[in-house]
Amino acid sequence: MPGLNHKSYDIVVGIPSYNNSNTIKYVVETAAKGLGQFFPSLRGCIINSDGGSTDNTEEVFYSASSSGTDLLSFRYRGISGKGSAMRSIMEKALTLDAQAVVFLDSDLRSVEPFWIDRLARPIFEKNAAYVTPYYIRHKYDGTITNSICYPLTTALYGKKIRQPIGGDFGVGREMLDYYISVSEETWKSDVSRFGIDIWMTTSAINEARGSIYQAAFESPIYGEVAAGVPESVEVDLGNMILKCYEGIKEQEGFIGEILGSEISHELFLLGKANAMIDDDLWVRIIYRIASRYRNVALRKRLIELLVPLYFGRVASFVSRTGEMTQEDAEKETDRLLEKFVNAKDELISIWEKSSE
Repeated sequence: MPGLNHKSYDIVVGIPSYNNSNTIKYVVETAAKGLGQFFPSLRGCIINSDGGSTDNTEEVFYSASSSGTDLLSFRYRGISGKGSAMRSIMEKALTLDAQAVVFLDSDLRSVEPFWIDRLARPIFEKNAAYVTPYYIRHKYDGTITNSICYPLTTALYGKKIRQPIGGDFGVGREMLDYYISVSEETWKSDVSRFGIDIWMTTSAINEARGSIYQAAFESPIYGEVAAGVPESVEVDLGNMILKCYEGIKEQEGFIGEILGSEISHELFLLGKANAMIDDDLWVRIIYRIASRYRNVALRKRLIELLVPLYFGRVASFVSRTGEMTQEDAEKETDRLLEKFVNAKDELISIWEKSSE
């Protein structure tokens, strides 16, 4: 019979969902195998928090072969979004006195049972408060992470977390208590809709007394990085260059207003065939835009400005790394990170001036 048969559990696997009937069964069955294989002496359950699916996601969830692991599915209340789903799972985990929650996305096709071990064991054995994933990715996959989230998070918080917006992670009791204690105002913000992953990571960096691990830099990696060849990613270099060029032309006035005369001049010199943004220029652009993002009225336009410039940044990376191995391309990403860190004083200066 579906549902929870005990009042307390040591470990909870949480799966947020919305119309994921095609994939959630595999995620549930894989998670159950992981719990049984790696934590046979602990009491575990799998909880699905659903956003009102219309494709029988809940029924498919309960139809999974869970090898005796208890299953519970419910619809969360509140603002529609992944953050609200995850909060409801954490609230339930606390009522169950769980010491760890492992979150898995409901559309995962690559998840393996050992993920449960990598994301949870540091919590039980290494005093970890939070465990982020360490994915094997193609050099052109995750370009938002590589170009913005990874280097910017490192520069701002002083800790290298390779996948700060990974959707799969482990949360220890300390951080469970913290996340649930934050104000309703925070949970009603973008955190509830699409900012949950980066918010949870940066909150852990700032608030956790326990260690932060990466499953698989400065935060230690738990376990050996899994062997494998990442799925190839096709890119259209010419199209990205064109989109960058057209975006610059369309937003010339706003570029001058936001980025200043020096950066604007460099962007306006880019031609239709070479509209690519190198590392140094990219760092300056991101820091300028970040400093203005506090202005709520500007946010939509800032994102619209960032999109074509991001295409130019990715085009530059692709043009330089086309013949590189995965390892050499990763070194290029680390060089970008170093530039973000080295230019942090510039961000501080811009930030202070923009607040005057």
